[in-house]
Amino acid sequence: FIGDIKNNVEYKNLYENNLGVYKVLVNAPDIANPILSKRVNNTTVYGYGEWIAWYFSEEIKNAEKYGYKFQILGGYIFESRNIFSNYIDKINKIKVESDKSSPMYTISKLLMNSLYGRMGMQPYLESHQFITKSDFNKEVKEGSIKPSEVDKEDFNTHWLITKPNKSKFGMQGNVAISLAISAYSRIIMSEVLNKNKIYYTDTDSIITDQPLPENLVDSKKLGLWKLENKYIHAIFLGPKVYGAINTSGESYTKVKGYNSQIELSVLENLLSAEGATKLKTEKWRKVMKDSQVQIRATVYSLTPTDEKRDLIRSNGVITSTKSKFIQDLEL
Repeated sequence: FIGDIKNNVEYKNLYENNLGVYKVLVNAPDIANPILSKRVNNTTVYGYGEWIAWYFSEEIKNAEKYGYKFQILGGYIFESRNIFSNYIDKINKIKVESDKSSPMYTISKLLMNSLYGRMGMQPYLESHQFITKSDFNKEVKEGSIKPSEVDKEDFNTHWLITKPNKSKFGMQGNVAISLAISAYSRIIMSEVLNKNKIYYTDTDSIITDQPLPENLVDSKKLGLWKLENKYIHAIFLGPKVYGAINTSGESYTKVKGYNSQIELSVLENLLSAEGATKLKTEKWRKVMKDSQVQIRATVYSLTPTDEKRDLIRSNGVITSTKSKFIQDLEL
């Protein structure tokens, strides 16, 4: 449909009684922890402002509770059914009753965690082709090959090119199922994001300043939170870049893309440092034409990032962050 279905008396019941995916104009309030995401410069940002995007109907209705306002511009209506609960309940029972070191625990966890992702995968198979470099350049000039749409491996006089083949389907899926599951997860998270002080949050986790209500915490019950750790000191420089000391005095750090542990003091120094810290690491690279895997020394540049939230500094030291302002009215 096109237009705001809520304003049409004849079709308003479809909005109220069905699930949907809607293109909407969003007016997002400046709250401490925004609950709706928007792609900005190829990065997922939770901010405030005004923009146009697509969202799941139940996430829209949930966001209205937090002051978000929407104008529906169009969308798709879906019938809904409970299709996976018996499967998930059975697999989760195996997981709960299995020892964590057993294959059954690993397999059952993998089957549950990968289910919604499989539904949202691209349904197209890839095609592979050997082509001489001269023919490749010729087809690029003619427009039959777009370099941005292919991956290529060097085989001396030839390229091995890989591209999606949209005429051949692979596995069957349904992106509406995947987006609904991930949206329902964000709805669950929204219930605690703006009731506590949040130091860090990721896909399925939060680090907050106080315990959650006991009725929300159970490590074995689906849909409830699990207490992973308690910290006395922690530093967060960006997505998946943080370090902490827990109540037992144990310290650890995590840096996405860096395969070694670093000292917590390195992260602490970056709170006030200008520029980046250079770390040495190794990268593995396939060289198909030689049937080899090369291990190369490389430099990892570590710096605080403001891609998702603006950094707040006091006397030159990062002390906190704030939500980004978003203005994007084209789609």
